[in-house]
Amino acid sequence: MHIQHINIKNVKPYSNNAKLHPQEQIEQIKASIQHVGFLDPISIDEDGYILEGHGRYIAAKQLGYHTIPTIQIFDLSKEQKMIYRLAHNKLTMNTGFDEDMLKLDLSELSIDEQSITGFSTKELSYLLDDPLTIIEEPPGLPKIPQHTKQRLVYYKPLTALFRAFLYAHPTHKH
Repeated sequence: MHIQHINIKNVKPYSNNAKLHPQEQIEQIKASIQHVGFLDPISIDEDGYILEGHGRYIAAKQLGYHTIPTIQIFDLSKEQKMIYRLAHNKLTMNTGFDEDMLKLDLSELSIDEQSITGFSTKELSYLLDDPLTIIEEPPGLPKIPQHTKQRLVYYKPLTALFRAFLYAHPTHKH
């Protein structure tokens, strides 16, 4: 496999791409590309259809790229292409981060650089500041009397799953 820079007009989105790419995410991808370059080639099949990299493709189009880095993959069956598309997007969502290691890396970046990593302000606050700071109370949690709760922490990890942590007052009896 080798990287080829090809005309963006020769790259075709897969019409049944199941991965969502809201504009907010595209803006994050664009910021990353602008800051560190287009380092992650888009995988395409022998006909130029995207196997993975739809978000990067959209970002590159919006940034006005004429050529983009690609890796062309040949000889996959229709089913193998579907498996690859789905697995590539889903498997990275099946795990989280080692928070200690993540904190080390994030702490070495400037605030501007941290904002390019894709972590939200709330996530960065949780990871780098006082983790017991009240950030936001997510909808759907049962109402708990104020005197029984100490702190509520809410963040959205890259796994795309919402998690809420409730710290009860140490003297609260269950």
